[in-house]
Amino acid sequence: MSDSDRLPVPDPAAQKTDRDDTSIVPDMEADPVEEEARRTEGLDDPA
Repeated sequence: MSDSDRLPVPDPAAQKTDRDDTSIVPDMEADPVEEEARRTEGLDDPA
């Protein structure tokens, strides 16, 4: 028995990629850099 005989048969349903998933649509208007700056604002200040 060769190695190619032992390979699993690919499942077509498992071949879907994240590229095919349209359930998450990124907000193209949002600026993640500004959002992160607002989120971390004041964390470096000694209290």
